[in-house]
Amino acid sequence: MNDDSASALPGMPRDEKGPVFCKPWEAKAFAMVLRLHERGVVTWREWAQVPAHEIGAAAAAERTPHGEPIELRSDDFPAPAQAPSPR
Repeated sequence: MNDDSASALPGMPRDEKGPVFCKPWEAKAFAMVLRLHERGVVTWREWAQVPAHEIGAAAAAERTPHGEPIELRSDDFPAPAQAPSPR
C-alpha cells in the first residue's frame, strides 16, 4: 500500500462506496484536502499533523484557567510519524 494514498489513512470510516462522514462539513473538508493532495500541495502525513497540532493546542487551552497564559507541554503534541524505511 502506498503511504500517500487515501486508503492509508488509519481509522477512516468506510463503507463499500468509500469514506463516510458524520456531518456534511466533514465531507467537504476531506474533499478539499484530497484535492490538495492530488495536486501535490500536501502529503497525507503533513495533513495528519495539522489536526494533531490543533487538538494538542485545544487540550492545553482547556486545562488553563481563564485569563492565564496557556502552558504548552511536549505531551500536548504527538511526535510526527516516522516515514517507513526504504527497502
